[in-house]
Amino acid sequence: MAIRCNCGAEDVIRTSWSKANPGKPYYACTIKGPNCEWVGWVNDHKCDCKHFGMKLEAENRNLKFLLCISWMFFLSVIVYKL
Repeated sequence: MAIRCNCGAEDVIRTSWSKANPGKPYYACTIKGPNCEWVGWVNDHKCDCKHFGMKLEAENRNLKFLLCISWMFFLSVIVYKL
């Protein structure tokens, strides 16, 4: 499962060469657009939580879609019976 930026692009792993974090790997957006945000360090637990949250949001969208389809089917059966 790939880590994604909030813009939707897949992140890549880069290496920090700052004085505070030399050689530390981090996730970076491949697009670097205006809506892109810091994702996190590769071994940081916050990054794992964000990834898990994005996975739950995608699953939630799928369930909402399936619920709408089931309601449309239910209503079409009711209308057909009348």
